[in-house]
Amino acid sequence: MTLKTHPFDVAEYLETDGDIHLFLQAALEEGSEEEFVHALATAARAKGMTEVAQKAGLSRDSLSKSLAEGGKPLFNTICKETKALGYLWPWCKLGSKQQRLILMMLLPPCVMPSSYTPGFREGFQGKSL
Repeated sequence: MTLKTHPFDVAEYLETDGDIHLFLQAALEEGSEEEFVHALATAARAKGMTEVAQKAGLSRDSLSKSLAEGGKPLFNTICKETKALGYLWPWCKLGSKQQRLILMMLLPPCVMPSSYTPGFREGFQGKSL
């Protein structure tokens, strides 16, 4: 008799909004950027890609593309996606200048978004970051 197996899919076990929140929080705290984007994709599949896309104000194709393996979603897109999943990270409530400041403090320069203005680093409280 052969043993039948099937691939493990954590999305099948994310049954409540609380499960999704804990899953995303763990991915954010313990994972890399790619792992967090993968966790967002898994959470979106658990909740329903079409539903998440509609709540985020994105097309389903755009959501799928941003969360695909190797995808690099923009910060605002991540905020929209997490909000659509029922959770809004505290820094997503801030204005774009405040978001850029937080990104600059948290991320190394090699992964900084190209949307921030040149010279912004030097303008922070008159000191170079």
